Amino acid sequence: MLRFLTLFWLLLCLLPAVVFGADGADKEEDETDRHRFMIKFGFSVTDFDSTLRINSKEYGTGASIDLEDTLGYEETIRLGYTGFRWNMSGRHYLSFSFLPISRSGATTLEGDIEIDDDLIKAGSRTDSRFDTYIYDIDYSYALIKTDKHQLGLAAGIHWISAEFDLQAQGSIGFIAGNTYSNFQSDYSTSMNAEAPLPLFGLSYAWRPHPRWHVIANTKILDVSYDKYDGSLWLAEISAEYFFTERWGAGLSVGGFDMALGVDDDSRLGNFEWRYTGLNAYLVARF
Repeated sequence: MLRFLTLFWLLLCLLPAVVFGADGADKEEDETDRHRFMIKFGFSVTDFDSTLRINSKEYGTGASIDLEDTLGYEETIRLGYTGFRWNMSGRHYLSFSFLPISRSGATTLEGDIEIDDDLIKAGSRTDSRFDTYIYDIDYSYALIKTDKHQLGLAAGIHWISAEFDLQAQGSIGFIAGNTYSNFQSDYSTSMNAEAPLPLFGLSYAWRPHPRWHVIANTKILDVSYDKYDGSLWLAEISAEYFFTERWGAGLSVGGFDMALGVDDDSRLGNFEWRYTGLNAYLVARF
């Protein structure tokens, strides 16, 4: 679905710029050039669908765990985020955004799960927490820029820092080959991973009125290098209204689909996230 949305946004970005790119091409200076910096503060209501695979130290690839269905995580959560953009010159921009995602779940297991080299049996009680911090830093260049239309290309780094903690009470045992040894009733584990990934994007902005901005963004990642193997699709459309010269508010809707594999000693082997969300935010420009 997100691949279709990405293609849709690509067409949405390209067609208006091609049609209107020559219109007002000599009007490179617009009201956005009078503001070198822009800051956004917002929150979102987001629906998640996520799985996690934790590799075994001894036996390699582990089993996937559905966080919502298996560990009792809520599907809909509220998030806060911060974004910053610097207009370095007429066509050059540097952007930074930060999205913290903190989720937790508590449940009684309906089936067995494998974590690391351990087996937690059905009927055990689990409490877990999965904290993720996403940092985006990118440079963008406006290929086409007029008083009403702007088409830009972006390249940057999508940095993910993740930590998973789990405690369990019940029947927990050690897996050794095809054998299982029941050895404890209380169990805890913690593991983390870092993943700096290259990211590429395309954006289109339409200013039908000095106070109104409509923006469509898409970002893509499909990479395999070193110990990382991942793919990412993102599509978002937003509308902003500036009620003063410096202050505005916006609404956006978007979707995100990511699969990331990390092959190192962290033992967090694979993340898979899919989410859609509605975002509301304040904008300050100066």
